[in-house]
This record gives sequence, C-alpha cells and structure tokens, in this order.
Amino acid sequence: MMGSLPEREEEGAMADDDEATVSLELRQGYQFLVDFGMHGVPGLLMDEPGPLGAGQGPNASRMLAAAIANCLSAMIARSRRQPPS
Repeated sequence: MMGSLPEREEEGAMADDDEATVSLELRQGYQFLVDFGMHGVPGLLMDEPGPLGAGQGPNASRMLAAAIANCLSAMIARSRRQPPS
C-alpha cells in the first residue's frame, strides 16, 4: 500500500518517518530480483559469485559497500555546499 510522502524541508532529504520498502523475488539459485518500489526505477538483479551463484549481479556485501560509499560521498558533497559559519 502506497501513501503520500510528507513534505520535506530540503529537497531529496529523507525524514525520519519516511518509509523505505524493498521486495525480493527469488529467481534461481542465489539470484534475487530486488524491487525498490520506486516509479521509473528498474529492478536490480543480485547474485552471489561462484561457486555458490553465477555472479550475474552484485552480492549483498557489494551492495552494502556501495550504500556506505554513497552515504559518505553525499555527506562530503553536502558539507562542501554549505557556506562556512
């Protein structure tokens, strides 16, 4: 069930009460299709490297590393845009 998001003080900022949901669909073996539930954003195929999986997509460790790198990079970019106090 989708609802409207609350208004935000800053464009693109995520409020504490915003809800993020994802769904996973097992395709085969260790392959999962991740649906972020965002209009216009395609699903992402995740897979484990061999010998467990076929290595057809990033695994959870790589996704976690990318998420952390994205957070840190966004924080650095934001701090560079703010005028000095």
